[in-house]
Amino acid sequence: MSTDKLKLDSLDAFSRKHLMGVVDKDIHIEKGTNNSDKVQEVFYQQVNEDFINRAGSFTEDLIGFIIEQKKKRDCDDKTVIFSLALANINLHNSFCAPQNTAEEKAFSVEQKQALSKEWDEICWAAQCYYNENV
Repeated sequence: MSTDKLKLDSLDAFSRKHLMGVVDKDIHIEKGTNNSDKVQEVFYQQVNEDFINRAGSFTEDLIGFIIEQKKKRDCDDKTVIFSLALANINLHNSFCAPQNTAEEKAFSVEQKQALSKEWDEICWAAQCYYNENV
């Protein structure tokens, strides 16, 4: 992943929410300091860049692993695509399900729908980022 200035300006608020969601406004810069609005803006820009760099690095590692496994297993492209699609279906199912026994007891259809919506939002943010950076 390039360390050049990342193009995040044209992402819509929907996509930006997920890219910046890693801090979820838990960190506040108090008013009264010089240029506190500017400091907070710079902080969130750095959060964006850190998120993109971590996700980009992980993506590069995943692609490397996929290429390695493709060669090792002598798979064609269709097998790789099918396998990745199936893996994503499994990840979606797991993401939208209770993660432990305690959650299982109180898990509702509404929670599953909310998690599925969040999954779609994350995927859309990734698509927007990809479209902006190809």
